[in-house]
Amino acid sequence: MAASLNGNLAIAKKLVSSGANVDAVNFVGLNAWVYAVVSGNLELVEFLENEGVTPQVNGTKYASALHFAVTDGSHGSVEYLLSKGADVDAKTEGGWTALVYAAALGKPTSAQLLVDAGAKIDITTEEGGVPLVIAARMYHWDVVEILLNAGADPNLAASDEYGWTALMYAASKNHVETARLLVEHGANVDQRNPEGWTALMYAAARGPEVFEFLVKEGADPMVVGYDGFTALMCAARENQPGICEMLIGKGADVNALCFESRQYWGPLTLACFGGHENIVGILLQHGADPNIEPPNRNMPILVAAEKCPGCFDLLVKNGARTDVVSSEGKTPLILASESGNSGIVEHLLQEGAEVDAKDDAGRSALFYATKEKQYGCMKMLLDAGATE
Repeated sequence: MAASLNGNLAIAKKLVSSGANVDAVNFVGLNAWVYAVVSGNLELVEFLENEGVTPQVNGTKYASALHFAVTDGSHGSVEYLLSKGADVDAKTEGGWTALVYAAALGKPTSAQLLVDAGAKIDITTEEGGVPLVIAARMYHWDVVEILLNAGADPNLAASDEYGWTALMYAASKNHVETARLLVEHGANVDQRNPEGWTALMYAAARGPEVFEFLVKEGADPMVVGYDGFTALMCAARENQPGICEMLIGKGADVNALCFESRQYWGPLTLACFGGHENIVGILLQHGADPNIEPPNRNMPILVAAEKCPGCFDLLVKNGARTDVVSSEGKTPLILASESGNSGIVEHLLQEGAEVDAKDDAGRSALFYATKEKQYGCMKMLLDAGATE
């Protein structure tokens, strides 16, 4: 069987002349004929047939010959099996057809052969995947085009936990050519996934090309996900200054809040968390409130004290208060000391921050600086009179 897989006719002839059983099967029930076909050596296939091998055109209930040809063979072996009458829509136990494999593995020639042979285009696997979405998820844009030209539904979303459409995947990779192709074939630019997100929200996080294209095609830039997430938040989190400017120009709320990962977030806090000083500057310039106080007190100044000294400076210059505490009772001084942001620690101490203030667990800035081995911060705190 190994000789068949390698397409080695000479060795196969020696084995058969020595009495090898041409119909012997492996653990999934496939015989040498299938492996010979997949190898692409049709002379070997003919030899085995003359020796009486059983042509397993459709493989077995455990493994389809056509699937094997798509995954491990050439498009020639796919074409050969189809010419022999292989079931083009045969499924694995997970509901995958050969076309699904071609979509997942990026086999455009095999995909075209299968489509031409009448393969079902919009079939759904047991996991909820469909060929078009799978091809887009794996960034096989040439297969996406083949499927669309064959009549794939551009709005058919995967019925898995994500529920994305092909357009969402194209947007998430900023692949404007595929996005344009999908829209030309009728993709709904405002279709939502289970989280309420649209393709434009993913585009806002990845780059201006697809974003601008979708807006031009009528996508709603003010869309809000079911968790409150907005396109502006996506752009702010992923450091997309041009998109932030465009969205703000269209009326995006710079002080909107969403709830994600058990925290309330706004564009400003997301920008601070990511360390995007340029985005913080844009948001403040357009009226973002540096003292916005979400229900869980996840305030921009607290996030900046922990994550971004440059953002902290911008917030302070724009009137952010530093006499605030987090939901755990942590002050900016505690957060900055814990993270080793010595510049912020120095600024806060100069402004008279209470050096021995404790959080809800009874721990001070010095405790956290010591715990995290932030020696520079420890020295500043001790020099400022910290005692515990």
